[in-house]
Amino acid sequence: APPYDDMYLDEDLASFKLNVSPVALSELSKDIYLFQSEDDAVVPVKNAKMYKSIIPGLSLKLFPDRGHFKQTDFPELISLIKSL
Repeated sequence: APPYDDMYLDEDLASFKLNVSPVALSELSKDIYLFQSEDDAVVPVKNAKMYKSIIPGLSLKLFPDRGHFKQTDFPELISLIKSL
């Protein structure tokens, strides 16, 4: 999941900062999926939960132990893409 804002981060969001309101994302796409790890040391899980609370219909998949997703395999993402 992307950072919601940089208020609680140690760095500027730079190109990761949204150019539109997060709520407007639901107008741009019928389906929005966020993947977030609860132990991400870069983007706190509260950011993903903020998106979930304000974007209608957003699907949030939380993982307990994936960190910042620096992995070579992501079968859950591949499965989701294939199901679309």
